[in-house]
Amino acid sequence: MVMFAGDIDENVDFFFGEAERFPLLNAEQEQTIDQQKWDFAHQALLQLLKDPDGKDFVTEVCCAMLEQPANIEQFAQRNHYFTLKRDLKAIANSKSWLTPTQALIQAVQTGAPETEVLQRIEASQWPATFMVGLAIVAERACGRNRKDTLADALAIWNPSWQTWSFERKEALRRGLMGPVQGYLAARDKLVMHNVRLVYKLAREKQNRGIAVRDLVQEGIIGLVRAAEKFDYRLGFRFSTYAYNWTNQHIQRVCEGNGSLVTYPTHVTQEVNALYRVRNEWMDRRGEEPSLAELAEHSGFTLERVRELTQLTNLTVSIQSDDDEDTNALPESALVDEAANPALEQAQSRSLKRLLEQQLKQLDRREQMIVTARWGLDGRPSRTLAQLADQLEVSRELVRQLEKSALRKLQVDTELNKAFKVLSA
Repeated sequence: MVMFAGDIDENVDFFFGEAERFPLLNAEQEQTIDQQKWDFAHQALLQLLKDPDGKDFVTEVCCAMLEQPANIEQFAQRNHYFTLKRDLKAIANSKSWLTPTQALIQAVQTGAPETEVLQRIEASQWPATFMVGLAIVAERACGRNRKDTLADALAIWNPSWQTWSFERKEALRRGLMGPVQGYLAARDKLVMHNVRLVYKLAREKQNRGIAVRDLVQEGIIGLVRAAEKFDYRLGFRFSTYAYNWTNQHIQRVCEGNGSLVTYPTHVTQEVNALYRVRNEWMDRRGEEPSLAELAEHSGFTLERVRELTQLTNLTVSIQSDDDEDTNALPESALVDEAANPALEQAQSRSLKRLLEQQLKQLDRREQMIVTARWGLDGRPSRTLAQLADQLEVSRELVRQLEKSALRKLQVDTELNKAFKVLSA
């Protein structure tokens, strides 16, 4: 079967040949495999709860989620934080999660039968990835090193969990090995039987200037994530559920291609929508539309259209001609020979002191947002999403608070005078 036109990487072609050995699944087969996945995840948590030290370990993790939630500043690599937040958000932010979890812990502490404990585990509605992640952290504490992103995130959140003291290490490690391996095997089986979906979507986007193997790789990442989150009890097909996850990962790669600056996905989509309106206008009228005309036909405000059009002009090759009539290069203008570093540092310190003083006129949240967004505390600037998570509000509210704070600072006469002196 020929999946792609043109030159295709031999490894991609070989991998697809291997994938052809896994036929598509019907609804009953998908349900059976996913049920096995969830059964193994429940068994992994059960094995952990049956161990006295494991029960204390799970109880402490639950208490930490409620009383000391993870903070993004604890994570040097922020992808670990977002992995943790992604898997715990469904239960940590749900009031209905606490009661069945407390009932589960109580059933274990009172020595309830195994069938009742399993029922409590199912009622707790923990994500399968979280149950298996806890089991893998316990395995590591018992001397078995198994790779897992969520387990890495849990270990960063609280390093003591990965060195938890289990008295019966060997017995616990043997008890966890089967359920964890069974879960991974069931998940991978769902992936391999649906990997041709990735090739179908990659084929549709193979002319976007990106190597097919990169599209396939991103698509498979999305497919694995779909296999981890899928729950057959909700009543729909896995192939339907996996389509959006796979397509989303591939689409994000395509949208970010060809730019030195990576913008958030929603910004890229807005820019693409604006370009579509512009191209349609030029096809009909044969002339470049004005900003007001773009705003009218795209549905964006005039201010937003102006911001989006400016984003497309931010990058230029350092070796490109600076002027059509000369051979001057942009790199020749990077160094200011007349600059006085000592004077600039003194001016920057003076401006920073003035800015910190003027920030006191803002309310507490506005101060924190401006300081974090612009890195005034000496740390890397934080995104709207990170601040929204920290303040437990929406990104839109953070944006509005930042805009309000900057508007107050903009009319500050002392700050304006200082900027004029520095700009002179």
